[in-house]
Order: sequence, then structure tokens, then C-alpha cells
Amino acid sequence: MGNLIQQQKTILLPAAAKIGRDGTVTWLIKGKKKTGKLTKTGRVRFHVDTWTAQFTDETGTVQRISTKTKNRSAAEQILARYEAEVARIKSGVVTREELDSVQTRHVSLEEALEQFRTKMVAGGCTPEHVFKTMQRVTRFCFETGINSVAKIRREPVERWMANEIQKRILTPSSVNHYLTAIKSFAQYLTEGAFSKKGRNCSCLFG
Repeated sequence: MGNLIQQQKTILLPAAAKIGRDGTVTWLIKGKKKTGKLTKTGRVRFHVDTWTAQFTDETGTVQRISTKTKNRSAAEQILARYEAEVARIKSGVVTREELDSVQTRHVSLEEALEQFRTKMVAGGCTPEHVFKTMQRVTRFCFETGINSVAKIRREPVERWMANEIQKRILTPSSVNHYLTAIKSFAQYLTEGAFSKKGRNCSCLFG
């Protein structure tokens, strides 16, 4: 039987954060107050607002997947869907690969990019970092003709990087920055609600 949890996250001490005598840290993110605890290393530990679905998959492995929602009722429905998928796989009705293939095809690139941006903002990334990362990933997808999550693969990434270096459009250092941004996006897809622990996009970087 699965359950919902609110995972803890540790970040650098936010700028302009206020520290109470008991170690309580308060700060603002987009005008909303956040509260956490100061750790011995000077970082801040806090519970994320969104619910995480925790359940045992068909292999006996405990999975923890963010539901991307703060609404418990909605999160419970998502958890129920995950558990239903496991039940279907165990009964032999469908395979994990078939489920993931269908789910990936129905995710638009625009939706995935927007939720990736939201995740970075919620994670405390600076506006400059968010802007540059989104700019690089968007440019890569546009120039390679990738218009869906299902088309993100290792081969177009390698071809694009080689072309940029050969034509000297970007320096090797700049290409590395693009690669880092693309890897971050791929990592989000493998760990987010669109995929189960890397089953869809893990082939991107081998």
C-alpha cells in the first residue's frame, strides 16, 4: 500500500533570509513565505510543498515520484494511478515499457519545458540561471527539430554539438554549457512525473 509524503530538501541559505534564535529560517519565494531549519553546515532544510507518491513497483522497488501538486486529494488520485499501473503489470495485462511509451507520447514538449522551468524556480535557482537554461534547451530543441519528449535521444545531441563546434558557431566551453542544460532537462524527465526513474530518457546519455 502506497502513501503520500512531503520530502525534505536542503538548499543554500537564501538571500535576505531571517534566522530566529531557535534556528528557524524564513524567506520569500515569489512573494510567498517559506520556513525551514538552519543546519550545522549553514544550509537550510525544509519540507517541499508538493506531495510525493511513495509506493512499491512491480519489481519490489520502493519508488518516490513527485506528484507536482500541493493538493492532497489530487495527489491521492495520482498515487492511485501509479498503484493501478503496478497492478496491471503484475497481472500481465501490460508491460512497463508499453505504459511508459504511451505516457511519453502524450506529453507535449511545451508542457515538459514549462514544468521544468517551474521546478527550477521552486528549487531556488536564480532568474539568470533559469533564463539561460531554458534558452539553451529551447534553442537545442528548435535547431534539431525535436518537438516532443519522445524524440529526445542521445544521437541528435551529439550531432548538434559536433556541428556547432565544427562550424565554430559556439566555443567548446559554450557547448558544454548547453550540454549541461540539456542534461538537466533530461534528468528532470527521468525523475519527474513523465517517467519512472529514468525508463524513458535514460538512453540520452547512456
